[in-house]
Amino acid sequence: MRAYVDCSDKRSESIKDSLKQAGYCLLSKNLIKDCSLVYLGMQGDKYSDQDFMSLADVYTLCYHPAIEKQCELSNAKYHNLSNDKDFVYQNTLFTIEGLIGYLITNEKQSIHDNTYLILGYGNLGKQAYKVLRALDACVYVATDNIEEHFQLQKDAILYSLLSCCYPRTITVIINTVPAPVISLENDNVKIYDLASKPYGLNELISSLSYQRLSSLPTYYHTPLSGKMIANTIMKRDDLIVNE
Repeated sequence: MRAYVDCSDKRSESIKDSLKQAGYCLLSKNLIKDCSLVYLGMQGDKYSDQDFMSLADVYTLCYHPAIEKQCELSNAKYHNLSNDKDFVYQNTLFTIEGLIGYLITNEKQSIHDNTYLILGYGNLGKQAYKVLRALDACVYVATDNIEEHFQLQKDAILYSLLSCCYPRTITVIINTVPAPVISLENDNVKIYDLASKPYGLNELISSLSYQRLSSLPTYYHTPLSGKMIANTIMKRDDLIVNE
């Protein structure tokens, strides 16, 4: 079994080690077309004109339409790992653990002395809320999703629409929405953006109060995160073979 792993982030070595232990032979980029398993991570744009082996399994961490198109042209099988529920759950846990580590390291106040506003209440938002509340922090949630409003009401969680004015007591905003929903009106409020592209703030805008933290598992759980990615790929590969 021959495989290719993109080496653009710190988890690549752990992914390669796990694949080698499972019996895969790793090839270089110029031999991608000879690989039955290809992992491109977040770097799909770099491979938008790449041909793949027929029936190869090609994986990215998030959806890349250009890679999906190239897979169709090559008769390869495209897999977006962000659609794998087990992967998303584990990656969410790693992200929130990384967030807590970052807050402890960089915030002047303890976690329970800050008041947080979480933008969005999907996988990341729910876990961020759960962990911050467990640490006795005051936490608000803002979301435009009506179904999430019903859940927030049921759980007696303080919430508002994304477009509403937020309580003046907010000291930290945590964004989980991959859309431009962040306002920089108050420089005294720290903003931590966990969202994937296009992020919560236009990439051309910068502010001392804004930190983009979209790759926390890469920095706080490098070996474990890499192993988790490899295990997800191999699990899916086994399912495909067995089918």
